[in-house]
Amino acid sequence: MSEKTSHQGGMIRGANAGAGEFSKAHSDEECLRNGYPRVEQSQYGTWFGNTGRMSTSCNRNGQKLNAQRNALLRDGAPVEIIISIVLIIITYGVGASRIDLTMISTWSVASLVLVFARALLWRRSSSFGKNPLELQRFVNRYIPLIAVHGVLWGSVAPLFAMSGVFLGIFYPFLIAIVSAVSFAALSSSFRAVMAANIPLFSAVGLSYLFIADDGSAIALLVMFFGFLVLCLAYVVERTTSKAIKIRMQQEVNERLMLDKLDHANESEQRFRSIVEASNELTLIFSPDGRVLYASPASQAVLGGPPQAFIGKRTRDMIHKNDLDAFRQAGARALAMFGEAQTIPSISFIAGDGNSRILSGRLTNLMYQQGVEGFVFAGSLVSAELMPSGNRALAV
Repeated sequence: MSEKTSHQGGMIRGANAGAGEFSKAHSDEECLRNGYPRVEQSQYGTWFGNTGRMSTSCNRNGQKLNAQRNALLRDGAPVEIIISIVLIIITYGVGASRIDLTMISTWSVASLVLVFARALLWRRSSSFGKNPLELQRFVNRYIPLIAVHGVLWGSVAPLFAMSGVFLGIFYPFLIAIVSAVSFAALSSSFRAVMAANIPLFSAVGLSYLFIADDGSAIALLVMFFGFLVLCLAYVVERTTSKAIKIRMQQEVNERLMLDKLDHANESEQRFRSIVEASNELTLIFSPDGRVLYASPASQAVLGGPPQAFIGKRTRDMIHKNDLDAFRQAGARALAMFGEAQTIPSISFIAGDGNSRILSGRLTNLMYQQGVEGFVFAGSLVSAELMPSGNRALAV
């Protein structure tokens, strides 16, 4: 290898390496900006059985799914925040006369501060609309706050237990409401439901275990209830994801359908522009033999405007002596899509009732968007007019 070739090869390898680094940096920036999850793929194919260089790409479908799930979580946050405030106020009102005032007040203030922190986070995130990156940031910050929320609600259990109210009706009812609210508002994210309920049910179960008379059985029942809540949350998240995927697929199908319609319209417009600029007569017949389209050349060739021929049947357009030959050409065209069948001579009935002899081609374009029929294109063999009943004189 010559020095020049070696130098060029080195330049090419260097350029490719530089392009790869730029592509990776660009991919990193794009994924970060749009909040796309990133996946590893081989530059030379899939990751199965390849030893080629690995490159990073953005999983756009996964990003859309995550973004919609995150949006559902954010949409449910206001309900969870408002109900949390109401429950904190009720808990303070019930516990103030039965629990040490300093302890219940400290708990209430800490819980309200946490609620307002979640409200501020939600308000800030909502101002960015449905930007995927901002939605992901919201979820990454909201779930830890929800976990602290669960810890605070779980910490109420020993406070009530030490004051004799724990075994009453209020606290189990309160726990059921807190769990139901977290499930209803956060069910689009299994992580969020876990963060809210695991600390809550763990604290309640331990409190029952060490304080209640039949503590082990009650603690087991509480933990089992918490396990059922988590299982249900997992099923709901999977169901939500499937529903989102179905909706995404429907949106894709709608876009594809619109693209096909646009393409069909463009094809039809191109076909019309070509046909209308031609001096040849062009007729499109439907599969049942009706004229769907007649080109402007029909005025010169058949002595009538296109509208005069649209809707007519084959037997109204073709002389009876040539009708069988035309149908045979149609049968051959039906068997060979897109291949023109030459018709050397055929007599058409003109607008004035006379016959005109044309030579042309019949092509099956039934599956061509914008056409969808049998296309006859031909020109006059002779401009001689004759009564349609005297076709035998012309052959």
